[in-house]
Amino acid sequence: MTGKRLGKRILSGAMAFIMAASTLVVTPIKTYADGNIPAQMDSASQVNYDTILGRAVDFGITATTFVQQGHMETTFATNEFVMECGSNSDVDFLNGGTAQFLIGSIGASKKITGDHANKVVFGGTTANTFNIEVGPSVVPESVSHENGAPVNAGDLGNIHFNSGVDSVVVNRSTSTAGNVSRILSNATEKSNEMSGRASSDYAINYHDFAPNANEWSVNMDLSDPAFENKVVYIQVDDTLAKALAQSSGVSIIKNSSTVVVFNIEDSISNSTFSGSSSDKVYNNEKSVTIAKIKVSVDGGRSWIYTETGKDKPDEYKQVDREICQKIIWNIRTTGIVNLNICAGTFVMPYAKDVFVKGSSAGWAVAPRMTVDSGEWHYIFQRGSQDTINDGYGEIHLAARKAFTADYTASGNPIPDKSVSTTAGTYKFQLYKCADANYSSPAAFGEVVSNQETSKIHFPKLTFTPSDNNKTYYYLIREIGAGSIVNEGGAKVEVSDGEIRVSVKVSYDEKTGSYSYNVSHKTILGNDVEYKVSEDVDMSGVEFNLGAFYNKVLSNDAPVGTDVVISKKTVAGDELEGAILKLEGKYADNTTVVMNSSSITVEYGAGAKEQTRIPYELAFMSGSEPTLIKNLPDAVYTLTEITAPKGYEIAEKIIFEIKDGKVLNNSGDAIEDGIIKMVDANADTYDVTISKVDANTNDELAGARFYLIETSAMDGTEITDFHDLTLMQGAMDVTVSADICDCYYSMEWNSGKEPTKIIGLKPGTYYLYEKAAPQGYEGRNPEDAVLITIDKKGNVLDENGKEFPARTVVVKNTPQVVVPDTGKLVITKTIEGDVTKEEAEGALKFTITTTAADGTTNYVKADGSLTTTKTQIGLSQFKNENGKYTLELDKLETGSYSVTEEITNIDGYKLASVSYKVDGTGSNGKTAAATVKKDATTTVAYTDVYEKEVVVPDTGKLVITKTIEGDVTKEEAEGALKFTITTTAADGTTNYVKADG
Repeated sequence: MTGKRLGKRILSGAMAFIMAASTLVVTPIKTYADGNIPAQMDSASQVNYDTILGRAVDFGITATTFVQQGHMETTFATNEFVMECGSNSDVDFLNGGTAQFLIGSIGASKKITGDHANKVVFGGTTANTFNIEVGPSVVPESVSHENGAPVNAGDLGNIHFNSGVDSVVVNRSTSTAGNVSRILSNATEKSNEMSGRASSDYAINYHDFAPNANEWSVNMDLSDPAFENKVVYIQVDDTLAKALAQSSGVSIIKNSSTVVVFNIEDSISNSTFSGSSSDKVYNNEKSVTIAKIKVSVDGGRSWIYTETGKDKPDEYKQVDREICQKIIWNIRTTGIVNLNICAGTFVMPYAKDVFVKGSSAGWAVAPRMTVDSGEWHYIFQRGSQDTINDGYGEIHLAARKAFTADYTASGNPIPDKSVSTTAGTYKFQLYKCADANYSSPAAFGEVVSNQETSKIHFPKLTFTPSDNNKTYYYLIREIGAGSIVNEGGAKVEVSDGEIRVSVKVSYDEKTGSYSYNVSHKTILGNDVEYKVSEDVDMSGVEFNLGAFYNKVLSNDAPVGTDVVISKKTVAGDELEGAILKLEGKYADNTTVVMNSSSITVEYGAGAKEQTRIPYELAFMSGSEPTLIKNLPDAVYTLTEITAPKGYEIAEKIIFEIKDGKVLNNSGDAIEDGIIKMVDANADTYDVTISKVDANTNDELAGARFYLIETSAMDGTEITDFHDLTLMQGAMDVTVSADICDCYYSMEWNSGKEPTKIIGLKPGTYYLYEKAAPQGYEGRNPEDAVLITIDKKGNVLDENGKEFPARTVVVKNTPQVVVPDTGKLVITKTIEGDVTKEEAEGALKFTITTTAADGTTNYVKADGSLTTTKTQIGLSQFKNENGKYTLELDKLETGSYSVTEEITNIDGYKLASVSYKVDGTGSNGKTAAATVKKDATTTVAYTDVYEKEVVVPDTGKLVITKTIEGDVTKEEAEGALKFTITTTAADGTTNYVKADG
């Protein structure tokens, strides 16, 4: 019976269930959330941030016109950049690598003048290299710069650097506008596709999954397993739109693998907008506001919010991974978009203007973009950032894995976006060819695989000035052409098509700039041309070749072969606990991708997966065999990594699958397709000794251990200690151990890693600690550890209980060091008419001491120390008749600095400050005091205050009055009066009396 037939027999019940379940997807499936699952859904590997953005994945913002009105932290691509503020753009989320920019021209500033007007300004950065494609007006040819050289703070043409950058590559190009337009055109095409999906049977009714939705709060539960690795399309209505405008108005529980697309049509708006962007002024414009949302990928136990900041790297990585990459905002308004503390992939191809009002993160693609009162954060770290770290003249090609049910004779296949693919399923080789006929293809660089987003990055191409005006030819082919894989439930034929690429290199010796013209032609699996482009001006360092299609076959297409892996004892029993690894090689010596969804595993009882990475499958054996399904024809190696306790590692087994048959290494058929690996019983075993700190469990070096057999007392021996091996991590320390000439004991020193003793036979042993590590309490001989190894290899303690992981842990307690202490007394006397309340409000003391490592410690009122700056107020002193006293008992001996911090008291001036340390006086505010063992040190302060007399500046005012006419003196004095006023600093009106 073949392995495949055995698998079918074992799993007949499961297959019946799967076949029954497959008939249910004809109609929508009800979920526990009582929502309808669409009958057909796109896979997340085919619709995601990468396939939607294309080249824009390297730029936080892509816009025809980009206006900066505030600080930001992003890369960007724009045909016209307008600076309207005095701030800069930091690029501080890349953590190394290359920051990419496209800047076609710089528009005139309308709002500012000065050094930053009409410039691009960069601030601090964590990127190693800036790769900037610019129009000729941004960095004129007259500006000298050696590509790949560092740039110090200052100007590079119309680009200003506030601080230095390790490497800057500038490529001048007249094609930037066309390059940006291509990115926007691609985004518009993807937006239209997503809009169509959201208005079709591919979309859900979000109300089914948010039963209590209202305009203030929409809480969606999209965690149904049916949505794993799928795209959920949601048509936004007025209710959801209004909730999106509220801070945390929308929450989403979902699987990490699920992509959610919110489609917002032009008929939807949730706000009005008034504001300005350079020369554009908007008054009560129709707008769409997207505010903060929250997402949970653990069933609602924890939440990820859309705030980001470089001071919280773990949090912004979560925002990038779970929100920016997984939440798509397809906003199709022709009005204003207002982004307020949000995150995601924002596609806005028709917006009049997009304003960043609250700091947001991810990608934004729009005709016009304005960073206003909020920052934009580009936090993605997996684009082309690693492409040109070495300098310049380096580019790479990219494509994406796509699927179709029919290549079609017209060369225009209809995409099948339902196929889910995992990273590493499909492999490709780039070849360098001799001429335009693509003859003599020679493999160039390593074999590459698809990413989880379906993107394929090909090896880097590097050019030098001598390549000027030369054209190079490359060929891309898929490995394993004609073979069939089971991909996410669909049978897929690996294509024998290819992509032909020519790259013409131009090098400008005057400016040190490279430019490239790329032509390419994609040939489908039916030998029909699909996509052809001629002499495209390349932008940046990546050229995307588009889709590489594989054909989805009908369900009756052949699949791989099933193999059963059985781990046995010599007696023939199934053996649990062995760690096994399976790897495979095709006939062309390329490696079988083991994490392909075409290869599935049915684990027997007790068996479990250890790792599943592209080129190997590792699992633990159980009490029943494990069935591996759909293995392609290839040569496989089964290796035992770890044997169960009491057993020796078996020799590796090599077998072959050929034409659906399972063959041994001699080419003979293996009965029933069952690979049996047998483990013999082991004669010796290993035990690990770990010496740790009792408080921290940190490993301790420097302990002296002594191990002896208990049977040594009667003259017999179990183990010849000369045959033992001692390992501390990867280091063999056997030669540094002291092995007794009597063969049955040994001594060794503990290291920074536990000590593994290899080669002990079953028996009983005592472990003594002869010397503790420095700074730790020793262990008494009666604390010796009894270790027993039974005939099955179990390592047991004196009560017959197994030591976890065969490891004996010996703990030591740190020695307690009691420091020498003394007493510091600070007294304070105040002379003058200052009240108690005035004094206690104005006077404070700071007491510091310097630790051995240079750390400044502050003394608190209770005598304890802290590294946080601390002041002791006079109110914390004891007050007896105006004399204040602070007693600090049991301070560690050493030098202390006592400083009086003085605040002015209204109406008084400080005439003098003096202090005495143990009777010796000095003027000033800071006293140096030495605290000695079992002694008292006194610091006595005296402050003298005087009443502050303020004598104002004065002058003389003379008023004369002459009376003409026959008025008598008495009449005049009785009739005439004068009012003289002045206004004080606080606004009070004062009147002047006759005495001034």
